[in-house]
Amino acid sequence: RNNPTRSLAICLAAADCRGWLAQIMFRRDQSIVTMITPLKRPRLSPYPIYDWRRKSTAQGGNDSPTGGIMVRQYGKAKMKIKNCLLGLIFSVLAATSLASSGLVGQLAPDFVLKSASGDNLRLSEFRGDVVMINFWATWCGPCRQEMPLLDELYSQYQRVGFNLLGVNIDDDSGKAMNMIAELGVSFPVLFDTHKEVSKLYAVDAMPVTILVDRSGMVRHVHHGYKPGYEQDYLNEIRSLLRE
Repeated sequence: RNNPTRSLAICLAAADCRGWLAQIMFRRDQSIVTMITPLKRPRLSPYPIYDWRRKSTAQGGNDSPTGGIMVRQYGKAKMKIKNCLLGLIFSVLAATSLASSGLVGQLAPDFVLKSASGDNLRLSEFRGDVVMINFWATWCGPCRQEMPLLDELYSQYQRVGFNLLGVNIDDDSGKAMNMIAELGVSFPVLFDTHKEVSKLYAVDAMPVTILVDRSGMVRHVHHGYKPGYEQDYLNEIRSLLRE
């Protein structure tokens, strides 16, 4: 109440929470106090960050005798912030995609994990076969959708040199066992409860599907799943088997 600047700041913060972006100017001691100049870099915080500046009338400020002028800059400022946030999101997604896609053309990192059958399985033991590594989780809807389709590929091409390793990343392997039994998949499922292998392959989203050729080189990396991806898998598997 005794500090008009603070009072206006509180009002401004409340307005901004409703999605309004404004510039408030008021006359005080022959000066114009200009508020709410958003910082250029985006901030991932629910609370607005402002650059507070005093701008005198001699520097071109508004010398109107009318106090309490509110100039709404809703459209342009909102669009700038929206573009910054969208750019940030796409940058993160692109970085995630590039991280694991950078494995293409490189030797697949070797690993050993305990399987649902109780045996320890090592990737290098399958050298000479085309191997699909599918990272999945029980909370992942697309994973549940594609797993029966992957099982069909496994059943169809296993006898001609194709293997599939499903790597589950749940903290509780019991949930994974229940889902395996529910879906009735037959391919080997391994448990990466400590996330060591998923970090090794730079997996940050579910599902991620990696195809390794007979010599152990990563040839294809797929992120996510949508209906129709299984046809891409089929074409790539056939091509690698013919090599």
